[in-house]
Amino acid sequence: NFGSPAVQVDNSRVLLTRCLLGVTSLGIGGGQCIGGQNATIDVVEPRFDAAYAGIPAIALNQCTLRLAGSSNSYVQGGAPFGGPASPAVQANGGTVRIDPAVALNPFVAGTPVGGSAAVTFASTPGSFVVGNNPNGVLTITYTAAPGASLYGLLGVPAAPLPTPFGDALLDPNLFVVVTATTVGGSGRHDVALPIPGGIPPGAAFATQGVVVQGGPPQLGIGCQFVVH
Repeated sequence: NFGSPAVQVDNSRVLLTRCLLGVTSLGIGGGQCIGGQNATIDVVEPRFDAAYAGIPAIALNQCTLRLAGSSNSYVQGGAPFGGPASPAVQANGGTVRIDPAVALNPFVAGTPVGGSAAVTFASTPGSFVVGNNPNGVLTITYTAAPGASLYGLLGVPAAPLPTPFGDALLDPNLFVVVTATTVGGSGRHDVALPIPGGIPPGAAFATQGVVVQGGPPQLGIGCQFVVH
């Protein structure tokens, strides 16, 4: 990305999982990673770096944003050579909820969040996957606060269904519980599942965690994926 937002979200609902946006692996490029207007945006395990662009990595107007992830995730605002970084997130209006596990401006010091949005720093459960080929191994990672009770679900994706505990992203009639555990000190829990060879490429699945910690259950940010 060399200037315009890598992802622009207007009047829409978008879920991004394990995205590397902004600076390239060669250390060149950079620029705004996400822009949004009147949108709902969920991000799990971001690796965003606006690099030398001198602008926020995420810039939103009247949006709802949730960031979840592990200690490997980060959002770095742009910083001119020798100068401080722009805010990692600039949000005017709307609401922002950021998991403290997601590092904000870890490479160049700067203000983590700017703007007029209502901002909350709190554990935000999420999930992401690695590996999605037949006869391979699918690794599902669930993130949540250490010590929380976690129930990991795997099933068929569905349109978001509002519930008192958050939006359900799986078909309520077509899912299984693949893990039930207490989240360790790393804030993440990995589940390895073999993918049968008979599953056809293009088959769609979704995973979502249910987390309980000293209160009502909370549905984490889900992850939808297809078999390749």
